[in-house]
Amino acid sequence: MRLLSLIFIPLGLLIELLAVWVFIAGWHGPVGLTTILFVHLIGCAVLIVGVYLALPPNYKRPVGGGFAFLATAAVLAPPLGALGLVMGMLPGRLSLAARRSSRVSGLRSNGCLELRSS
Repeated sequence: MRLLSLIFIPLGLLIELLAVWVFIAGWHGPVGLTTILFVHLIGCAVLIVGVYLALPPNYKRPVGGGFAFLATAAVLAPPLGALGLVMGMLPGRLSLAARRSSRVSGLRSNGCLELRSS
């Protein structure tokens, strides 16, 4: 996971939280709804970049397909889409990191794989 994704994901969620707060505060006029939509789109754009940077390389191909999926999932279901993207990505990234560390722990210092018998 890249360091930039750790910056963009919380920043995007905070911007989405701002959009929710503005909606709850009662800005329901035409200017208020336009402002809410604009803030929501900015939050989704920041969040999509963060989630895309956190994806493993094989999920980033094709570039347009990955971005299009993340954009439709985040924009069309506010704010649950944004939160759902982050919550759906975390278990996969954590399990991938655990598998990599267990694979590395089975290697000897010379790089050969140690076979364990039970």
